[in-house]
Amino acid sequence: MLRHVTAVAADEGITMNWDAALTGNTHSAHRLLQLALEEYGPGVQRALLERLFALHFTHGGDITDHAQLTVEAVAVGMSRARVEAYLASDEGSARLTEAFERARRRGITAVPTFVVNDRYVVQGAQPVDVLIEAFERIAAAEEAEAGADADSCGDQACAR
Repeated sequence: MLRHVTAVAADEGITMNWDAALTGNTHSAHRLLQLALEEYGPGVQRALLERLFALHFTHGGDITDHAQLTVEAVAVGMSRARVEAYLASDEGSARLTEAFERARRRGITAVPTFVVNDRYVVQGAQPVDVLIEAFERIAAAEEAEAGADADSCGDQACAR
């Protein structure tokens, strides 16, 4: 699996240094990403995520360290005071834990996982052609289902 992830990352210009990556509890990093999305929007969250991935997978940095997380958050425009207070608290932990539990109940075990229309799931780092094929199949299934629903609604029976 690591070979596949390394190859996909290399295709995107990302160097994976598995030997340098430190392990530890990433709960605070995930909470910080949640804060970035909720208070700054998806652009800041994505920028932070990219910095945290590079820090962890390429540079061997410690994404469990609150001081390092703060440096990365400030670098993408987040408030130092807000980030420090947030990381020092338990804020967001319950929501994050519930989100992880929901994913687990749905059988989601891989990162990344793409959930489309709250119904279709594509798990793991996949090459672009695999994702395109999956999305084309999903679109075809949705169109077929919509067509079947329309066929059963003759004489305006389904009109609202």
